[in-house]
Amino acid sequence: MPKTKKKVSMNVMHILKSVMDYKVKPLHATIEAGRRAAQEEPVICEYISSLQQFISNSRYDRGDTLEAEQEVADYEAQAGAIRGKINRANDAAAQMVHANKFYASYEDACKKIEDAQQLKQLESQRAELENRLTSLERNMEACEINMTPNVYGDDVAEQSRDEYEHYSQEYDRTNQSLQIVLQSIKLYQK
Repeated sequence: MPKTKKKVSMNVMHILKSVMDYKVKPLHATIEAGRRAAQEEPVICEYISSLQQFISNSRYDRGDTLEAEQEVADYEAQAGAIRGKINRANDAAAQMVHANKFYASYEDACKKIEDAQQLKQLESQRAELENRLTSLERNMEACEINMTPNVYGDDVAEQSRDEYEHYSQEYDRTNQSLQIVLQSIKLYQK
């Protein structure tokens, strides 16, 4: 079965980004809590190790060992909670990888749409400039016909020369603008 590319509208992408923003915000806090917990874990493990060493050294003094065993149990509970925070932070970090991939695809889609809109605008400018050039060419041709002094007279011929010069200059400016737009279009099509 051939794969089909499914297009998603930008509105759907914006909605998905809003949902992702909402879900990512607590992930940052969870990851930060996991980092702090990872710094606390060696300290708690050191306390447990010291207390277990104390218990093994004081095995004949039952009063002190009971108290130390209770402290070990408390620290082990804290270590379990810390391990839970670290595991949740690792899960959150894995989710952030997926979130970052989504954000990258979202930015890519936005750029593609922006480029397509820019290209559409440039194509519109190109069409306008080409129409303007065609109009100027017609005006220049009419001026060339009117420049013949024996057809319409010297006054019309002189006025046609002035208009021809004006249209010629405007034609050059418009043609330069068109070349710039065509270069921009080539850049967007790459």
